[in-house]
Parts: sequence; structure tokens; C-alpha cells
Amino acid sequence: MDQFSGGGGNWSMIPNVQAQGNFGTPTNHDQQLFLQQQQLQQQQQQQQQQQFHLQQQQQTQQQQQQFQPQQQQEMQQYQQFQQQQHFIQQQQFQQQQRLLQSPPLQPQSLQSPPPQQTMVHTPQSMMHTPQQQQQLVQTPVQTPQQHQSLASHFHLYPMVEKLADVIENGTRDQNSDALVNELNSHFDKCQQLLNSISGSLGSKTMTVDGQKRNVEESEQLLQQRRDLIVEYRKSIEEIVTMEH
Repeated sequence: MDQFSGGGGNWSMIPNVQAQGNFGTPTNHDQQLFLQQQQLQQQQQQQQQQQFHLQQQQQTQQQQQQFQPQQQQEMQQYQQFQQQQHFIQQQQFQQQQRLLQSPPLQPQSLQSPPPQQTMVHTPQSMMHTPQQQQQLVQTPVQTPQQHQSLASHFHLYPMVEKLADVIENGTRDQNSDALVNELNSHFDKCQQLLNSISGSLGSKTMTVDGQKRNVEESEQLLQQRRDLIVEYRKSIEEIVTMEH
């Protein structure tokens, strides 16, 4: 210390101590550490966000996978129903084609034993007057137009003409009896065929109506599930946008 003497006494001067380091200003090393910490924090935040998005995507995929098997089953059921309808329509069309295009049946031989006698070929019925016999013969001919194909299919018109000739002549023999029996058997076959066709058509219409109702119900269920899936996706998208 330097001493000075003055009027008021001795004065001593305190030397200035210079600061050897700047403690207030950060160094480059501190700045690098700070930047590294910030980068690590940002990376951790990004990783957390990515993990969160991955979890959400996995959840959506799992939920979609749960809905997909149900949709596939419903589509398979709908396709099977369409195939069944197509098959039924094909069967109906084939039956109609067979009725129209099948080869004619060979007439039975006149020497074949007659089947069970009906009211037409009993002895009493054959003893009627020619007018009554003509009425009995003409009644099967007056069938509706829709049955004309069956009559032509079984070759009924020639036999009816032959029977009319026999009745007009008034002669009765084995040939006329066999002709009457053959005609009756053919008409019985026609009646059985018509009954079977009408029964099959009625049953098929009932099954088709029931299948149509099942298809409508399955379509309604499919539409409801589609709407639910769309709403679920919208809600997930809204949640993701809100978090961003």
C-alpha cells in the first residue's frame, strides 16, 4: 500500500485487484452443453409423439381388423344368396325349356293291357248317346291356351280326332277301348304334371320372398356398420388433430 501524509493525517491507498476471470459471461463450452440439452429434449419429445401416433395407428388397425371378418362373412352370405337365386331361376328356365323342347312320347301299343277303368270307359258310359259321348270327348279339348303346349306334347289332338270318328260311326271294338284308355292315361299325366308345376312354383315363390327379406335385413346391418366405422374414423381424426 502507498502512504500519503496530509493535513488531516496519513492516508493509505488500497491497490486495485484485477479480476482474473469473467464469471458473468458464459463460455463456449457452456453454450454447447445448453444446446445439446435442448436437442436431447426435442428428440425425446419427438420420440414420445411418434410412439403415441404409432399406438393410435395400431389401435385403429386392430379395430378395423375386428370389423373386417364380419364384413367378409356378410359379403359371402350375400354372394351365396345371389348364387342360390340365380340357380333357382336357371332351374325354372330349364323346366320350361324341357316342357317345350322335350321329344314326344311314343304312343302306347294298342295291344297293351288297359289301365284301371274310369268313368269314361266303363260299359255304362260307352252306352250313352252319341251327343253325350261327344260332350265327354270335347270337354278335355276345351282347355285354356296355356295348356295347349302340353296337349301337343303328348299328341292328344290326333287321338281325340280318332275317338270322335269312332263315336260318330257308333262302332265299338278293342281298338276304340284302347284308344279311350290311352287318352285317359295321357290326360292323367298332364294333370299330374300341371299339379307338380303349380306346387313347385308356389314353394319357390315363398322361398324367394323369404330370401329377399333376409337380403334386405343384411343390407341394413351392413349400412349401419359402415356408418359406425365412418363415425369412429372421424372421431379418431379429430383427436389426432386436437393433439397436434
